Amino acid sequence: MKILSDFIRFSKNPNEGRSTLSRWQNIKVFSLLLLINLIVGLAVHFLLELLSSYSIIELPSHQIDRLLDDTSVTFIIVFGVILVPFLEEVIFRFPLIWRYNYIFRIINYILGSNRLKEFWKKYYSYFLYFFVLAFGFIHLTNFEDVTLIIIIISPLLVLSQIIGGLCLSYVRVRMHFLLGFIFHALFNLILLTQSIVFNTSTKVDIENTQYNLIIESKEARFGAKMNFDTIRNETNLDRITLENIYLKTAGVIFNNPKLEFNKLHQDQVINIYFESKNKNLNSDSIINHHLDQLYDQ
Repeated sequence: MKILSDFIRFSKNPNEGRSTLSRWQNIKVFSLLLLINLIVGLAVHFLLELLSSYSIIELPSHQIDRLLDDTSVTFIIVFGVILVPFLEEVIFRFPLIWRYNYIFRIINYILGSNRLKEFWKKYYSYFLYFFVLAFGFIHLTNFEDVTLIIIIISPLLVLSQIIGGLCLSYVRVRMHFLLGFIFHALFNLILLTQSIVFNTSTKVDIENTQYNLIIESKEARFGAKMNFDTIRNETNLDRITLENIYLKTAGVIFNNPKLEFNKLHQDQVINIYFESKNKNLNSDSIINHHLDQLYDQ
């Protein structure tokens, strides 16, 4: 904790002073703050999932879920790791140094005195806390439906961002704006990578009197073991489970050349869960029909 003593003092009484630590000490502080922020973020996430699993709260859909379903991984990385962090750093951290707070400096110049500058220095901690809280609560817009319960538990929902905002403010003021951006980008990159790796999107979910069918798409397999569990009995009541298979593999299994040689989606990984309830059904034909609708482009 000794290495974080300056951060603790800054959190209690923020000021514009630059870091007096050595480069190596700054690197250690930077790394520790990033680790702490990640731990807090994961802890909040698991707590919210736990509360949701016991129906204590109902969490609305998150914007990242829609992005993972509707856009490419490249777009998500560029948008979430570069563009958004840079814009947020410019808005919420760049003005934390008077020299670069151009809006206040212009107003101060128009007033023709240093009263605003003196006011800034006197109440600097309040300005910084305002930016930290604003940064945290702006992330409520990541939820697609902000209900009353979301507003009530909002301090918990944005706790990670508030702590992150304080860490980023410290890095920006004590170290450098660019390092604050790198901190922000690394944090987002780690969380987005985790979301991408474990993302599974349900594309088809049908349950009727004839059959049950679920088709899920995954961003990547990343070494996950393929699972084939196909039961075809004499009554033709098939039960098929295929997990972590490439689309082209499904094309081979279901004798569908369009899928087998589909270059656009050749690296697409899918899960298929099928159970027939009618012995007269052609299972392969049904599955092929839905796969063609999804990927025959």
